[in-house]
Amino acid sequence: MEIGENTTKTILACEKWDDTGIRLVAGEEYHFKANGEWKDSTILCDADGYASPNFFLRASEWLRRAPKERWFALIGTIEQDENTAFVSE
Repeated sequence: MEIGENTTKTILACEKWDDTGIRLVAGEEYHFKANGEWKDSTILCDADGYASPNFFLRASEWLRRAPKERWFALIGTIEQDENTAFVSE
């Protein structure tokens, strides 16, 4: 993306990898903004996801794609490399 350029993408939560087509440049700073809501069973959340509300989910946190992040948080990666996972702040 060029400096000052904006784009809007729809993310499909049902896809393991959802290629936005956005190509980033190493060393540059980007700002991501997400809006919308989605539901995990009965739990409504947004791009920030939600904290583990019970023992079962706390014990399962290691199964998340990004184990240190919240359930259903919107997470990006570089070239589908889980070691590059990031959340927008």
